[in-house]
Amino acid sequence: MRTQATALLGTNQGKSNGYFSTRPEDATVPHADPMCRQACTLTDGSLRLGILLVARITPYNIDMATTIRPAVAEDVPQILEFIRALARYEREPDAVTATEADLLRDGFGPNPYYWCLMAEHDGKPAGFALCFFSYSTWLGRAGVYLEDLFVFPELRGLGIGKALLQRVAAIAVEKDCPRLGWEVLDWNAPAIDFYQAMGAEFLDAWRNVRMTGEALRRLAGVEEPAQ
Repeated sequence: MRTQATALLGTNQGKSNGYFSTRPEDATVPHADPMCRQACTLTDGSLRLGILLVARITPYNIDMATTIRPAVAEDVPQILEFIRALARYEREPDAVTATEADLLRDGFGPNPYYWCLMAEHDGKPAGFALCFFSYSTWLGRAGVYLEDLFVFPELRGLGIGKALLQRVAAIAVEKDCPRLGWEVLDWNAPAIDFYQAMGAEFLDAWRNVRMTGEALRRLAGVEEPAQ
């Protein structure tokens, strides 16, 4: 069973310089490396979020840096690989029916349904965060929903998952979204501990509700497709 988690975010008190690093000397150097400038161009041209989405962390030394950047269309095969790896981790290896064509259409078309961040460690794929915008009628404001957050098991413990989550939170604040929400499986103790340490609130009184397949078509009054 998945439990809902949410984090309430403060309002943006100023614009980010677009560059995040664990090294203090980098904090005042916006667009310090060419990837920052490239990512800004890609963001404006594809996702159109209007913000810079690059982060760089160096957990141990400068030669083993982790970079977080916005996904581009060419990342679709890797995004699908991450999704399948996450499904295997969540004990649902056969649940993924999405294709590269689906992800390309819905994330990089004229009206994208989602946006995505890619984490690379030492120049190789390490993890991703896939999100979309929700809306709270009580708050009268848009929020960010984190659909997937995943880091390859062999690269966990390096701060990559935290950096991805921090960047998603920063985007939410930059877009003036007061809420960031996601789900976690109730048996996934490492993830639950991680989210609690980040200050997330667990909404145990709420239950997730979903309708798919035949039940959805029946409610919609749509006949079962011919075999």
